[in-house]
Amino acid sequence: MASIPFAALAFVAPVALASFVTLIRSHDGHHLLIAAVLAVYTWVLLRGVFASAEQLRARVLTQIATEQTASMRMQKLQASGLNALGGMATNLAHELNQPLTASAGYLLTARRLLKVPQELRPASIEGILDKAAEQNMRAAGIVRQLREFIMRGEPEKAFVNLHDLIREISQTMAASMSEADVSLGLQLGANVDRVFVDSVQIKQVFVNLISNAIEAMNASAERKLTISTSSLIEDLRIRIDVADTGVGFSEVVREKLFEPFATSKADGMGIGLSISRSIVEAHYGTMWAESNPGGGAVLSFVLPMANAEREA
Repeated sequence: MASIPFAALAFVAPVALASFVTLIRSHDGHHLLIAAVLAVYTWVLLRGVFASAEQLRARVLTQIATEQTASMRMQKLQASGLNALGGMATNLAHELNQPLTASAGYLLTARRLLKVPQELRPASIEGILDKAAEQNMRAAGIVRQLREFIMRGEPEKAFVNLHDLIREISQTMAASMSEADVSLGLQLGANVDRVFVDSVQIKQVFVNLISNAIEAMNASAERKLTISTSSLIEDLRIRIDVADTGVGFSEVVREKLFEPFATSKADGMGIGLSISRSIVEAHYGTMWAESNPGGGAVLSFVLPMANAEREA
């Protein structure tokens, strides 16, 4: 490509120069005019060749840069996809561990009771097997909810009472909190809790926030989790605060808290809060983090009330 102008120059220049010299030596007026026109034409031709070559060079370099940028983006997307897949697998394993462990425990108990005479059994085998079945159904429900969350694009919204949803999540996470010796306090003070949301996705937000809070309080003497709501009547929104008494975070950590794959955990993937914020924003809400005045952290988000959603 770089040799194109010089090839043109090598081809045109000798012919043009020889013709120009021959015409000049004739000392004829018409020949001199032709020589002048030939010189101008040769200059315009070579200038056009050099300009075209430069434009071609610029286009090729731009194309190369575009392809390199696209390749780098593709590599980042592939890496991010693998990391996100690993994070979801970690989350799925964490969520399934409890019901599957409980189910295995019930089945082992039932097996031991089979060796005990029926009249001496402290509990019925049928009742224990029913509990094992309930835990298996719970595990199936977790897989179904995560599948729905992953497969959905736009949220599938419906009118729900947020306080009922919070109570449901609290019951779902009760065993995890009990195992971690965490006490839960609900301060559901919002006058209006009717929202228009995808309940599966909003549940995922609460699961992420509660799970993070439990882990943050592992080394704390006081382990108290508080979920509170309040009405923001002026802009028809409801505010939700999830506060813990854990280690909290520094200002530097807080600034990067919602960035994908940013985590301070040794085995963390750093996608939970990023996903949660994306879900809230998909519901026309906002999410942020603050330090808990009593020690720990407060993760807060707001959602439009149902009447505000209809007006929008």
